[in-house]
Amino acid sequence: MIFPNSRSILITPALKVDLYNKGDSCEADLFVIDFEDSIHLSQKIEARQVFLKNMHLITRTKGYSFRINSLNSVDGIRDILFLTDNVINVHYLMVSKVTTGLELSMIKEVFISAGMRTPKLISLIENSGAIINLDYIAKNSDALLFGGADYSLDFGLVLNENTHLHARQMVALYANKYNIPAIDSPTFAVHDLDKLLLDCQQSKMLGFSGKLAVSKAQVATINQAYQYTSDEITWAKNVLELNPSDSAIAMAGANMVGTPFIILARMIVEATEGGSNAK
Repeated sequence: MIFPNSRSILITPALKVDLYNKGDSCEADLFVIDFEDSIHLSQKIEARQVFLKNMHLITRTKGYSFRINSLNSVDGIRDILFLTDNVINVHYLMVSKVTTGLELSMIKEVFISAGMRTPKLISLIENSGAIINLDYIAKNSDALLFGGADYSLDFGLVLNENTHLHARQMVALYANKYNIPAIDSPTFAVHDLDKLLLDCQQSKMLGFSGKLAVSKAQVATINQAYQYTSDEITWAKNVLELNPSDSAIAMAGANMVGTPFIILARMIVEATEGGSNAK
């Protein structure tokens, strides 16, 4: 995984300077400064200037990132030039509305030509074009993040759990193919932690390894949800106790378990005993 556990990504608007030093006071795996949706079109230039003036306020010792505008827009180009002109090295870069994957190659080439470190790229999958080109995009990304709101807008549909089920499955599928994290769209009911937990549990079952948080209050629930549960850990330990070999068949309670289950059980035990407990 490209950042610790790849469970929670907390995003905050670039103009919210008072939140710059909040990244370390929560347990989000990645802290993102947003130049895209949370910044009005008329404030894009101001947002870059505000960040440049106040970037020293970010005290986060874990990773932090930027969400830049689509490279099909002038503001996306300006975002990249802002980073290179001011030699702002970031470990991770969240790229909005990736559609073909060619945008990713361009970003890498620009950073290389500027003599800067190439950031890990988190591609936002937010439209039908991205789904069609998902294999190429995933192959050239370091993580995929599904953007449910923009995807629903692309189809003119009201956002709900059924609007984009197929697209979410595709994102998780191709992320798994290339062994990169699949991060799910946020839950916009900011104060409804029961709904957030349910969304996370359903997302985990689809194959997502984490979720975007739009509030600091959501981070703890997200982190907990994307860990192996106590029941899963108990099941894994029981399977290994019954048969430590990867090639035999045994009974775990009323269920027969074979090689895939035994390998999975070992993965769960190793993850939890290693301290990460990340799904």
